[in-house]
Amino acid sequence: MPFPGSRAHEHWDVCEIGWWRGYLKSEFYAIAVGPDRREYEAGRSRQFVWRKEAPPPLEHDRARAAHEALVQKLVESGWEQVGEASPWYAQRFRRHARGLRVVSGDDAGLEADGESSVKT
Repeated sequence: MPFPGSRAHEHWDVCEIGWWRGYLKSEFYAIAVGPDRREYEAGRSRQFVWRKEAPPPLEHDRARAAHEALVQKLVESGWEQVGEASPWYAQRFRRHARGLRVVSGDDAGLEADGESSVKT
């Protein structure tokens, strides 16, 4: 799970931005969880110089720019922010899960994109 106490709802993918520190550089990454509870990488920022053990502060220009670019990529991919971030970079997002099946009504047996899942 990308963040404690959260669960992917049956119709949503959820993700949270995390921070990774290497020997010389750092980067932000977005780990998502789909309705099937499988984790996948939703995005990654460009690297920036930061080697301290504590996360970079919001005032660090290159860290903030890398984070903002990652957030922009997520938003362009259909993610919407939910809740408040703590620490500053750990924003949470959700988006409608893709490929869900319609299971009731006249559309039973159709995929969300309109393709039939019923073999004839």
